[in-house]
Amino acid sequence: MFGQKYLMELLSDYVEKGLMESDLASLQPKDRILVVEKFASYLIPKQAAVTTNVNVNTEEQKSVIDQLRELAQDNE
Repeated sequence: MFGQKYLMELLSDYVEKGLMESDLASLQPKDRILVVEKFASYLIPKQAAVTTNVNVNTEEQKSVIDQLRELAQDNE
């Protein structure tokens, strides 16, 4: 029905003719902020939460250290 190109042209005309500015000016301040916030969500990248899961097995870690000590002793 409506393609991306059509919607871009529609929005472009809406902004260029000053209609968007006048519509925003006619809103209550709280509503104006909500509209601007919604537009900003398309322009400003959202930060995603990053989680990591680190498991350290101390027995494996000790065995590696022990192995290194043994190798060091063998070379002495």
